[in-house]
Amino acid sequence: MNRFIEHQKDLNSIKKIIIKPVNYFDFPNTILAFAHSMKTSNLFVVDNTFIFRLYGKTITLITHRCKSDKEFIKVMGILSKKYKIRLLNSKYSIFRKEAKKYYGKEWYINRAYNINNLSVDTSSKSASRKRGKLNQAEKLFYIDNKLSNNEWLSLFDAWYTGAKKRHYMVIKGHYLAYMQDVFEFKRKLTTRIIPFRLKETNELYGVCGYEPFKSKAQITIMKHRFDHNSFVLYFWFESIRKIFKDNEDIKILYCGTTADHLKKDLGLNSYRSYKLHMENII
Repeated sequence: MNRFIEHQKDLNSIKKIIIKPVNYFDFPNTILAFAHSMKTSNLFVVDNTFIFRLYGKTITLITHRCKSDKEFIKVMGILSKKYKIRLLNSKYSIFRKEAKKYYGKEWYINRAYNINNLSVDTSSKSASRKRGKLNQAEKLFYIDNKLSNNEWLSLFDAWYTGAKKRHYMVIKGHYLAYMQDVFEFKRKLTTRIIPFRLKETNELYGVCGYEPFKSKAQITIMKHRFDHNSFVLYFWFESIRKIFKDNEDIKILYCGTTADHLKKDLGLNSYRSYKLHMENII
């Protein structure tokens, strides 16, 4: 089967389940990219309710639309006899407290976002310092509308090298699968790309990739070089502003779970994310 036709077929099966996003993991193209984040992994949908990544005999729950913990437990119990089950962190609001473990914060912001958000929960001195960084970066960088696959891969390698020094674990497959779809299918997808370049040399310094769906959007790709002190804050701030400017129907933008200090500096909002204890469920 043609890969684009197969891709669209899988997307349609996801959209029948995800009628409206409720958290960071509820965006069709991103779900599909995660499902294909390993060379032999695939999308696995159960009962038009549960969306998994299937890899050998292991299934990872990406998201679901289960209405009760009893239904969830029943299905997971059946699946656990055949597969090893892994779970992504999520809101999991249907579960009792003892079944959940606090996992961290998931960050989001609404379209009222502006420069004043940098002053939220911070001193005037800190807010002034952040504004100074933005002003400095604005003189050095600009937003472009063109990007080649070779440039992206070079930037990704630079990001991956820098990220490994800062994080315990860095996952590559999801991002590469996402961008492969962007370059292969181009305008046929709803995903959007925002490249940032250094004015002096036109060198690619950052790529923001996001997916609008219904009245919400999710930032999936925020890959950048690490060798300029003022760039990252500017990169995030301008990406958020451009997403809202270019998409008048978007009310909420989900911004992921990592880089808590940076996202607090940006003045983003957060909600609690949980990891389920399978041993307390099945």
